[in-house]
Amino acid sequence: MGASIQDKKAWDPHLRSTYNVSDYQIQAKDDDIGHVEDFIIDDETWAIRYLIIDTKNWWPGKKVLVFTEMDRERKLERIKGLR
Repeated sequence: MGASIQDKKAWDPHLRSTYNVSDYQIQAKDDDIGHVEDFIIDDETWAIRYLIIDTKNWWPGKKVLVFTEMDRERKLERIKGLR
């Protein structure tokens, strides 16, 4: 049997498995810099907090962390701290 209409509405087409996203290429304005190698996941919310990027195309032998999101309140605190 197929999924019900309600089940179809609950599915988010923007969600991806970490398995599927691993090895996605990361590009800067001018060239590839590497690929997604791993993730750091919040163990309370299961949100992906950081992407671990292997920068072999740009900076061989190095990895960088890319912060994936910042909640509004923390973002405002950081902006205020820059003034």
